[in-house]
Amino acid sequence: MGNIFKIKRRTTGAAGAPATIAHGELAFNEVGDAFYYGKASNASSSIGGKGEFLDKSTSQTVAGDKTFSNTVVLSSAVTVTQVTTAADTYVATTEFVQNVFAVLDGGNFDDAGGGGGGGGGNNTPVTGAYYYSASSNDWYTVSNWWGDSAHTQQATTLPLSSTNVVIVNGSVEPLVSLDNVSWVQPASINSGSVGITFTSQNFGNVTCSISGEATFEGNSTYNV
Repeated sequence: MGNIFKIKRRTTGAAGAPATIAHGELAFNEVGDAFYYGKASNASSSIGGKGEFLDKSTSQTVAGDKTFSNTVVLSSAVTVTQVTTAADTYVATTEFVQNVFAVLDGGNFDDAGGGGGGGGGNNTPVTGAYYYSASSNDWYTVSNWWGDSAHTQQATTLPLSSTNVVIVNGSVEPLVSLDNVSWVQPASINSGSVGITFTSQNFGNVTCSISGEATFEGNSTYNV
């Protein structure tokens, strides 16, 4: 017969591993195009074939939707919502992108044009800017800003001119220096029961709508 090498094979029926396989035995199922090896326990182990493996070192095109039941890892694990300090190797989740967009453009993910509450598209004033802090009163610290009233979604920017600001019940009220180069007057401020304090040495003036308690110190003024 010459040097003939044969393995167990299945040509019809169901895809999958053979019901029995001897230690060291090889089997191929033509229905599912999968290759199996028999372990010492007589259990089969998939070792190759269509749909069984991706090559680790060469470029491949993978067709079809893929569902990952565990965390996907590039060089770091992907979490549910990334923070702004995430490395550039992270994959942004849909939730993260939507949260960022809600802060930057009022949540209008399908804008026809314009951004940041400007003139075009479906822009509406941003309503998802919430100030909350248990220790810092600095308006200009981005980590004090959130995309939701429960302060679970970290904001990515300070308030814009289109932003409706809400001060959430934290331990400290924000202190706003109107002389700060980063000062951008928002569309409105709701200080609730927390309050807000403005200060200026250069006769800074606030003209946006303010509801709740507001204190003006130094040369700061309020003129709606």
